[in-house]
Amino acid sequence: MSRLSGKTPVNLADITDPRVKGKIALAANAIAEFANLACITLGLLQVMALIHPQKIWSQYAGWLRSKRTDVPSEDIVRSVIQENFYHNFDAFSNCLIFTIIMPRRRRAQFWCRDVAVWLGKTFNSQIK
Repeated sequence: MSRLSGKTPVNLADITDPRVKGKIALAANAIAEFANLACITLGLLQVMALIHPQKIWSQYAGWLRSKRTDVPSEDIVRSVIQENFYHNFDAFSNCLIFTIIMPRRRRAQFWCRDVAVWLGKTFNSQIK
């Protein structure tokens, strides 16, 4: 019995139904394609980070306590691309997916600026 699912594992060599074998082959191919695409994407993000580090850092809307390296991480490159993608997403405003994605996007301004304004108001009211 499998510890994760609680089910008894199935020996794939014992499956004789051609439809089930076809579905298994399709699932295996989908997993392999996803893994290949993920590797290619990670490589492209790394190449962009190496070629354009200053441009990526200048457009990064996040906050880091300390920058450990001059080369941004893949996640930072992804967030910069994602933010730029949302700005060009208005061309698809009549699509249903647009109404789902846009409310969940990260604002373009620095969120820490809003926090700093709130903290300033809080500290100024305490000083008075």
